[in-house]
Amino acid sequence: AFGLAGIVKAARLPLIKKMGIMQSVRDTSTAKQFAVREGGLIALEIMCEVLGPLFEPYFVPIIDIVLAGFGDQNNDVKMAASDASKALMKSMSDHGVRQVLPILLEFLDDSNWRTKCTAIELLGSMAYCSAKQLAACLPSIIPKLISCLADSHAKVSATAFASLRRVGGVVQNQEIAHHVEVLLKALENPSAETDNALEALLFTRFCTSVDAPALALIYPILYRGLRERVTSTKMKAAQIIGSLSQLLTDPNVMVPYLKELVPQLKVALVDPIPEVRATSSKAVGALVKGMGESRFHSLIPWLMESLKTEGAGVERAGAAQALCEVIGALGVGRLETLLPDILANCMHPKAHVREGYIQLFVFLPHALAQQFQPYLQRVLPRVLDGLADEAEIVRTVSLRSGQIIVKNYGQQCLGLLLPKLEDGLFSDNWRIRHSSLLLIGDLLMRVATAAMPKKGKVKTKAQLAEEAEDAEEEEEEEDEDKEGEEGEGEDADFLSQGGGMSLQDMKRMRSDRTANSIVETLRNLVGDPIEKILAVIYMIRSDVQVMVRSEANTVWKALVDNTPALLRRILPRLTRMLQASLASGECDRRQVAGRALGDLVGKLGEAVLPTLIPELQNGLESDEVAVRHGVTLGFTELLQAASRSQLQGHADALVPAILKGICDEDEAVRETAAYAFDQLFKGVGGNCVEDVVMQLVRKLESDDEDVKETGLSGLTQIIAVRPKVVLGLIIPKMCKQDLFSETYARALTQIANVSGDVMTFYIPQLLPVLVVSMGHDLDYMEHVKAATISLISILDDESLPMAVSEIKTSIQSANAAVRRGGAALVGCMCGNIDEDVDFEETIPTLIQNTVRLFDDKEESVRVEAVSAMKAITDSLSKEDQLELLSTVHSAIMVSATSVGVGGAKKIAAFAKPKALDPVLPYYIKTFTSGTPEAKEIAARGLGELIELTPSDQLGKYIPTMIGPLLRIINEKMPPTSRQAILQTLCLIIENGGIMLKAFLPQLQSTYVKAINDDQSGTRVDGLKGLRMLLNKHEPRVDSILSELNNQLKTQRIPNIMAALMRGITLLLVKKGAKVSETVASTVAGNIASLCISEERHFRIAAGKCIRALSSVTSSDFDEAVEEVLEEISSGKKPTGLSGVAGLLQVCAQKLSSGHVSQLVGACLPTLKMDDPDCLLALRALQKAAEFHPESMPFDVAQKCSKFTNVILNDASQHGTRLDRVALAMLASLAKNMPKALSADIGKIIAGLLQKVTAKGDPTYSAKLSTCFHHIQENCDLVALKVPKVHITNIKQHAADQAAKAAEETELEEEQALYDYENR
Repeated sequence: AFGLAGIVKAARLPLIKKMGIMQSVRDTSTAKQFAVREGGLIALEIMCEVLGPLFEPYFVPIIDIVLAGFGDQNNDVKMAASDASKALMKSMSDHGVRQVLPILLEFLDDSNWRTKCTAIELLGSMAYCSAKQLAACLPSIIPKLISCLADSHAKVSATAFASLRRVGGVVQNQEIAHHVEVLLKALENPSAETDNALEALLFTRFCTSVDAPALALIYPILYRGLRERVTSTKMKAAQIIGSLSQLLTDPNVMVPYLKELVPQLKVALVDPIPEVRATSSKAVGALVKGMGESRFHSLIPWLMESLKTEGAGVERAGAAQALCEVIGALGVGRLETLLPDILANCMHPKAHVREGYIQLFVFLPHALAQQFQPYLQRVLPRVLDGLADEAEIVRTVSLRSGQIIVKNYGQQCLGLLLPKLEDGLFSDNWRIRHSSLLLIGDLLMRVATAAMPKKGKVKTKAQLAEEAEDAEEEEEEEDEDKEGEEGEGEDADFLSQGGGMSLQDMKRMRSDRTANSIVETLRNLVGDPIEKILAVIYMIRSDVQVMVRSEANTVWKALVDNTPALLRRILPRLTRMLQASLASGECDRRQVAGRALGDLVGKLGEAVLPTLIPELQNGLESDEVAVRHGVTLGFTELLQAASRSQLQGHADALVPAILKGICDEDEAVRETAAYAFDQLFKGVGGNCVEDVVMQLVRKLESDDEDVKETGLSGLTQIIAVRPKVVLGLIIPKMCKQDLFSETYARALTQIANVSGDVMTFYIPQLLPVLVVSMGHDLDYMEHVKAATISLISILDDESLPMAVSEIKTSIQSANAAVRRGGAALVGCMCGNIDEDVDFEETIPTLIQNTVRLFDDKEESVRVEAVSAMKAITDSLSKEDQLELLSTVHSAIMVSATSVGVGGAKKIAAFAKPKALDPVLPYYIKTFTSGTPEAKEIAARGLGELIELTPSDQLGKYIPTMIGPLLRIINEKMPPTSRQAILQTLCLIIENGGIMLKAFLPQLQSTYVKAINDDQSGTRVDGLKGLRMLLNKHEPRVDSILSELNNQLKTQRIPNIMAALMRGITLLLVKKGAKVSETVASTVAGNIASLCISEERHFRIAAGKCIRALSSVTSSDFDEAVEEVLEEISSGKKPTGLSGVAGLLQVCAQKLSSGHVSQLVGACLPTLKMDDPDCLLALRALQKAAEFHPESMPFDVAQKCSKFTNVILNDASQHGTRLDRVALAMLASLAKNMPKALSADIGKIIAGLLQKVTAKGDPTYSAKLSTCFHHIQENCDLVALKVPKVHITNIKQHAADQAAKAAEETELEEEQALYDYENR
């Protein structure tokens, strides 16, 4: 083999192809002798060693021979194959590796385990490649070998393990080579051995660099560790990654792993465990530092974008920490480029973005150390702004940032930090004050304790700065890993505790130092500005926010040993600061200064009062409102803190100052001064109160309006704080006058609004004066009523009865002004009582007393009563109005019982416009929402209300009244309710006038329906209403007549039909001239056939209707006559005869002589005593004699006379219906056909005289008188030879009847007069 290689080397490479050497070597792989197969492999080995890389193009195509040799049965062949592969790998170039590696990796996917083992063996041989080729191929080889460790075939897994061991055998790093077995176990059994391998690597001190094989073995374990759930495992893996980046021989060997490693580190950066995030951040920073930013071109943009993530805060925290580590690795140059963007995003509109970017300042001080100090001037404003942010997360992270800055740069940058934090103590935002206080306390304690060693002298500021620089240099010289570990632990602990020092920490730090005063130490370091800072801290011990006060007390106690001594020392500066703060335009700052002033007075007392009081008095003379307000606030706190003896000693100066503040033109100043007055009263007592109050009252009585207003404002303010004392002095003075003055009325309005429940004790004194004042026509009446309303608004359940009692007393007074004032008091009370007061029970009483004045003699009282009732109504809900209808109506009727100025049955108040406005809603609401029974009561009550109201005042209310009545009348309700509505509508029609024109169609339809009702009372009211409608207005007559006729056609109940015919008759009688011929003819055709009814009252109604029709229509009644005659001929003699009577009675002008003769002739056969229908026949003939005498034959008249004579002389017929009809027949004949009586006149007169002596009812007697009258007037009794005695008796009877009629007339007149007098 050596000879062959030497020949080839000497003869150059083309000899290989020329002699077919490679083909010969390939042929040996198939030889049966193992020595031949071994020889071929040895030839390949030697040529690789001798020719080196020049032989690579010939070796790659026959790589399969080597693979076959690994699987040979002979061990010598196998050994030869192994040696050949080693020789090949040592001389292989990058290109060769790229050619061979895919082939081998493809064989690993083969299903044949032998093929897999062969490929694994050859891959293991790649461990012998050069360092450069090894770095290129191991990232692809090691994962494949690790995957083969888990192969199901034991031979494959064993071969893979051997190959990995071979890779481990070429590791040049001695530290890692020492742990190869541990690493291989971790690769073989990762779930159990990964943590052990990481532990071994973590505690290894590396003295040599890490090469590619070592990294290839370590990386899978590190990647596995980052993916573990166990926190400690992830931290170890991240820490090792960060350290490895500094130990690599060539950083490029890490490049193949970054694609997989960096995403996993990003996952670790957002881990919920802070320690994992911190370790991962350091690992990222170390990678960037070791490999350069160019390898991580997308890392910084990703971290910047992650700071804006809206998710959990841990994502932004991890990104911020990692970015800081990256910046620390790249240096301040990179910070310069990023800082503008960082500062801009600290002011981002979204809170989570601001929190993410401000969080960078938590980690940058540790990452950059002293290199970050020059940037504090630009960073601190953003941190302080974040302390006042509206979002809690931003405030929290800003405070942490400030605490980190104070901790790291407090000693070196004291001059920079202290002014910034001092400005924060004066901020208007309490969160900035609180955070600045935390930071400034932390800063001062750290600086002071650092300058106060346990032994020795206090250090100077220069010494502190020098020590800080030395400490920084020492830290830089320490081992980086150890520094990172310790720094991480310290920062994590600091942040977990909130970053600041507690009071206990401060005290412990002070107790460990010398006994030198901290304040003195700070004075030596800082100078005079420390007094200003201490003064501010003392002032904000009285801050309005409890958190600020608590923290200020903590800092003060930690810094100051002797408070009184220090206060005396800083008193001038503190006093100036308090005065400036009291004059501040910011309310909270003034309040803080006032409280601090009080605290100062409480501690130093007389030492400061002589100085403070004049200064505060001068402040009251300022033109600025804020200054005066601050001064009064200071007086309040001063008076509260001072002792009684101190206040008494300075009372002469305090009272004028307080009075001036109470009379200030600004409300806020007056209010604060009033509280100062309260404190003065508590301290001094009542001696000063009367002086102040009387001075204010004198201002009220001044002619100057400005002085009045000032005095009133001041009086209102002190009443608000001391109502009982001040009111006891003012109210008696107000009530001495008979009438309230305008000044007192305005004062009472404001006093009542601020005095609260105390004012209720003075209601019995105030109400009578107010009532009398409201009863007069005062120019300032609106102020008096405003004062009354203010007083009413404070009434409670106990004082309300007093007000009601005053109303009753006032309304019953004989004085008209008092009655008027009582009504006005009712108006003021309604709608102004507090909702919690039970006012509903008193409303009926108020209504009764108010309506009582509706008929008062004085018009002004009546007007005020109507206004009061309107106020009551407006204050009630619709439901309450519904319940109070009976109360209102009964009150109205009681008022109407006594005849007042309005006259009988009229109420005087209703004679004015809009007088019904207060009472009408109660009725209307009942119509729309009440029960049927309530609606009946409302309808009757409304009718009575209409009767009590003059007609000229009803016009505007007609639509309001009539609308609801017309809507509800068709609802289902009891007959009495409907009748009540009809009667009220009738009253409205009577008094409505022109306003009813729009409602006439609805009214006429309503009354037609009422006439057609099945209740007799409803029909009667319907006829009355129709009569009133026809009398007062001009309805559509044809429409009403047609509607009545249509109802009549369909109706079958006789009583209802009779009512409808009465309605038709009424319409024809009242408005017959306006009925059209067409409608009248239609009605006549329907009515004529109704004359033959068997019901007498029905026939009468039909007859009257026909009579009325006969006067308005030209139609004849031939059809009716034919029907009557047909009835008689067909055997229905009773109905036929009744029809004859009706026609003869009502159709006098419309029946011809022939018709009359036919009708009379039809009656004559029945005119016999033994005929049961003789009564009907006689009645019909009587109608003919009365209404148609010219058409009645003389012989028929004589027959009627004879038949009448028979009846009259028959004693058995006396008083019967036949007898009465006979009398009517006799009267008609005597009146119209006296000659027909000539033959029987004597007998007739004798029969009549016999009836006179018999007892009878008045109606019968009237009929007899009528007969005697017509006989005496139309018959010549002497010529007819009537006995004289009969003539004398007839005359005597006539005289008796005349005297009786005169007597009855006189009695009726006397009864009418008696009834009128009683009424």
